Amino acid sequence: MLGMLGLGLLVYGVQQIAGHYDVAGVGYATITEILEGILANPWFLLVLFALKLLATCLTLGSGASGGVFSPSLFMGAALGATFGHLCFWLFGDLGITIAAFAIAGMAASISGTTGALLTAIAIAYEMTRDYNTILLVLIAATTSWTTRKVAVGNSIYTIKQLRRGHVVPEGLQTAMDHARRASDVMAEGDLSNARYRPITSDGRIDGLAAADRAPSTSLSWKSRPC
Repeated sequence: MLGMLGLGLLVYGVQQIAGHYDVAGVGYATITEILEGILANPWFLLVLFALKLLATCLTLGSGASGGVFSPSLFMGAALGATFGHLCFWLFGDLGITIAAFAIAGMAASISGTTGALLTAIAIAYEMTRDYNTILLVLIAATTSWTTRKVAVGNSIYTIKQLRRGHVVPEGLQTAMDHARRASDVMAEGDLSNARYRPITSDGRIDGLAAADRAPSTSLSWKSRPC
């Protein structure tokens, strides 16, 4: 409740100061203005990055469905353009446009937050159709992905599952011996009088079923539906 109230006040404050709801919604209009050079003040871009990060945290922390993909694009564009202005100030004209830095920033943000390295690179190319930005995008996205992998190890999509105790395999094919524990398919029971019943009258397949449920440390298979 308080988080959403704070978010509303934040959006209203930005509108009153900047004259536009820059941090509200998906922010595609603001991203377009960054790429077209309309928003070119690096200090304002840095403030937009910080405010969008705060707005995203308030939204997700309050339980609202805000998503992370579009905010990642927004923050990546703002921070990438800011970094481009910094490079121009330090090294002069590098022959690279601010828009290219913004696109590389978006790819880096998506790659780092979601862990989708190849997807981030492909999206950056689809947005521009310009091979001149590919090298910058590759460097930014790979650096972001590697940094996140070393520092955190999990993407924003998997870290919640891991905190809840779920196993999230990273391979292309799920390894069931890692995704499911023995305790998920076994139950305690006495196997002294156990007998094998392949199919019961209700159409269920049983493994070893205990006839006597006396306390014991031995294990028997749980009944599983077909």
